[in-house]
Amino acid sequence: MEENSREIKLPEKPEDISLEWLNLVLNPHQIQVEEFTWAGDANHGRGYLSSLNRVHLRVRKNSLDLIQDMSIILKTVPTEPQIRAYTLAKGFCRNELQMYTQVLPAVKEFLDERGVSERNRFS
Repeated sequence: MEENSREIKLPEKPEDISLEWLNLVLNPHQIQVEEFTWAGDANHGRGYLSSLNRVHLRVRKNSLDLIQDMSIILKTVPTEPQIRAYTLAKGFCRNELQMYTQVLPAVKEFLDERGVSERNRFS
């Protein structure tokens, strides 16, 4: 099976996020992650239904030799067992994932087809 068609397993906890996982997620976007470091909680990083963590990346974009710095926020399900079970049972993660992987790309395609400039989107 080709890497682009592989289903990417969602991490169950922050420790499951590895260099390999980051590259599975970002390589289709022409981003190669060379290294990453955890920068701690993002905006206190604790919510009832998720945890937010800031991650610093060293990346190569579009197969260029230039290495650039990039920061991202990774959202994971909570590690507390009862809240985690509730979150997963109610499908909160699944709904959010569908928003990012299906709904927003469809909105972008809709705007692209109608010639709406980047400057005028989502304002």
